[in-house]
Amino acid sequence: MKTKHTTQNEPVWDKHNSTFVRTIFLKNGYTLTGYSKKVGRSERRDKTDLLTNWILRDFSNGYLDKNTQNTKITPLDRIEYYVQSNSEPIIHLYYHYPDWVGPTWMNNKKFYSFISRFYDMIERNQQASAIINALEIRTRASKFDPLDTSRPRFTKMRDLNACVYRLKQEGQFTEEAIDAFYRKYKELYQIQ
Repeated sequence: MKTKHTTQNEPVWDKHNSTFVRTIFLKNGYTLTGYSKKVGRSERRDKTDLLTNWILRDFSNGYLDKNTQNTKITPLDRIEYYVQSNSEPIIHLYYHYPDWVGPTWMNNKKFYSFISRFYDMIERNQQASAIINALEIRTRASKFDPLDTSRPRFTKMRDLNACVYRLKQEGQFTEEAIDAFYRKYKELYQIQ
C-alpha cells in the first residue's frame, strides 16, 4: 500500500523537485518557506504561469494583501521568490511595490506585465477577489493521447515515423502499443 506524506490533510512540499522556492519574512521575525510543488503532484509546464498563480495564492491567503481580513495572518515585511535549482533571485514583493532583484525575470515580458498589472490593481484599491479573477491563469493542458487514431494528424510518412520514434524513445508506452498505433494509423489514413 502506497503511503501519502501529508500534513493536516495536505501533501507536503516537494523540496527536491520544485522549480521555485519562496520565503515569507514576517514583521515578528519569523520566516515561512514554501516550494512550488507538493509531493505526488505535478507542476505547470509553463513556469511563468506557475509563478504568477503562486503569487496570487499568497495574495489570496492574505500575505500580500495589507487589508486582509484573515486574523491568522501576521503582517509581513516581504516575500522573496527564487529559482530552486541555482538559488537565482527572481523578485521581492512588498505590500506596495516589487523589488526586481532578478534581472533575468524583469526581462520576461509575460512576468513583468503580470507584476505591473498586479501592483496597479493594488494601487487602485481593487478587491482581492477582483485582482485574482483578472490575473489568475486558469488554462489546463488538454488530455492528449499520443496513440489516438480518431483524427488525422500526419500528412507524411516521415512525420508518422518521427512520432513513433519519439514515443519509443520516451518509453511511456509499450513497444507493442506503439506498433499497433502505427499500423492502425497507416491503415486508416493511408499516408505515403
